[in-house]
Amino acid sequence: MMSFERLRVKLIITLILISSVPLIFFATVVYKKEAQLVRKKVLSHLESVVDQNMLMLEEFRLERIRDLSLLAATAEVLGGACDITHLKLMHRERSIYRHIFMADKEGRIICQTGIKHAFGARFLDQTWFKTVAKGGSFMGDVAFPGAKGRHNLLVAVPVKSYNGRVSGVVAAVVDFQGIANIMKSTGIGRTGEIYLLNSEGVFLTTTRVGESRAGERMVHALFAGYFKEVGPDEYVDYRGKKVIRVYKKLPDPNWYLVGEQDSSEVFKDITNLRNLFVGFVVLLIGLIALIGYLISTRIVGLLKSAYEQTRDLEIQVIQKDKLASMGLLTAGIAHELNTPLASALLYTQMLKEDAKDAWPFSMEKLSSIEGEIKRGSKIVRNLLDFSRQSQTDSITTDVNELLRKLLDVSGQMCADRMIKVSRTFEKDLPLVKGNASILHQVFMNIVANAVDAMENEGTLSVLTRYIASSQRVVIEIQDTGNGIPEEVLGNVFDPFFTTKLSGEGTGLGLAIAYSMVRKMGGNIRVASTCRREGDVVSQPTGTIFTIELPALDHDPQNIEEERTVDMQ
Repeated sequence: MMSFERLRVKLIITLILISSVPLIFFATVVYKKEAQLVRKKVLSHLESVVDQNMLMLEEFRLERIRDLSLLAATAEVLGGACDITHLKLMHRERSIYRHIFMADKEGRIICQTGIKHAFGARFLDQTWFKTVAKGGSFMGDVAFPGAKGRHNLLVAVPVKSYNGRVSGVVAAVVDFQGIANIMKSTGIGRTGEIYLLNSEGVFLTTTRVGESRAGERMVHALFAGYFKEVGPDEYVDYRGKKVIRVYKKLPDPNWYLVGEQDSSEVFKDITNLRNLFVGFVVLLIGLIALIGYLISTRIVGLLKSAYEQTRDLEIQVIQKDKLASMGLLTAGIAHELNTPLASALLYTQMLKEDAKDAWPFSMEKLSSIEGEIKRGSKIVRNLLDFSRQSQTDSITTDVNELLRKLLDVSGQMCADRMIKVSRTFEKDLPLVKGNASILHQVFMNIVANAVDAMENEGTLSVLTRYIASSQRVVIEIQDTGNGIPEEVLGNVFDPFFTTKLSGEGTGLGLAIAYSMVRKMGGNIRVASTCRREGDVVSQPTGTIFTIELPALDHDPQNIEEERTVDMQ
């Protein structure tokens, strides 16, 4: 038999795969597109922030150069002399200057104001001084002795004499905190920040998130690969976290301006969107599975019904062929046996009359012979009933009334065996097309088998109902006996097949019943539950015979007019 449950599972899996694979593919493509858009948006924002800060730094540098150029111009007017008043005024008006000083061309400080550092006596050997002494301006980070490693911003411009030669320098130490405050105020989400690094990996500004202080140096191994990508536009920052980063290198001074934001924050929205997509896909797959289950159940149900109908049709064709062949055989055998049996019965009865007085001791043996001959004659009559074709004429029969009379007759036999009889007859049951005497024989055979199957105690249930869609009257006769084993259940309608002991049955009763019902245009089938080894003792067993007969039009008025039971 086909495994319909396995077919159902395969249909569900196929439907889920066919529906979910494109759905998952679509969701994945949308997610990747969305992730790319978010990434591009973040990178664009970071680039704009870095560009704005680059402009801010350039403006800051130019403003500092202008301030110091003003002081240098004053010194030039004074012939290279230092005006301490202007230095103090500049220091007071521009709070970002921590220290302002003027040195001659030999690198000696002429005058100064603000926080004084131990610069040493001369600057001749320092790079920044050499650059300014050649007539250029300087802006860069320096770590002065005594500043505990803290880097400061040094801005310096030359002071020139009337003939254009450099006669000294004006320089100022600027605190990076001013630049850092501007950068900290730049909004880049919760974890975004912008900061300055020099070419040696020293933080020139304090970071906003990690709170790395200005002047702190990165581990050399970390800084060596600081600007190497680890993913699509992703880097590992000084905290060891993945970030989206945009950076630009300032050629003069040699600094890195870095703008970054944590990847976890950048992709928070896309992660939420991904979770939403996953939930949506899972929900849809669940709905698809439910729909697949319903559809597959319907399909499998139709296939199972068609399969069972085809199987029943095959069984009916096989049974019909069996019965047809057996009918011809039994008809010939019955006719051949009927005459000698009738003669044997006649001579036996005559011999009994003649021997009644002469051989009284032989009467018992002659009676046994007579009984066996009659039993043989009964078998012959059953064979003739099995092969006859003329007893199935379309005569209307009231099934309820026929069964009621049959059960009334069988009531005492059931009572003797303590068998309960349950009757469930549908009211106004239509008449059926069938010979009452033949149907009586059919029902009687089935009821007798049911009673024999229950031995002592049990329930005999007889039910009738009408199926309007197929215009059939259904009769169900059920017992609570031991049931029929599955391996022999398909042979119960075969001629001469019986599960009774030898001499207790001929095996023609159900075969005749099947043949007669089929000739009336009806159908008969059997189902049985038999207890197997290991089953619970309380598990119900029994057999149910279902007979379907063609009904007349279901008109209660016509039923009352035509309701007759032919018991001839």
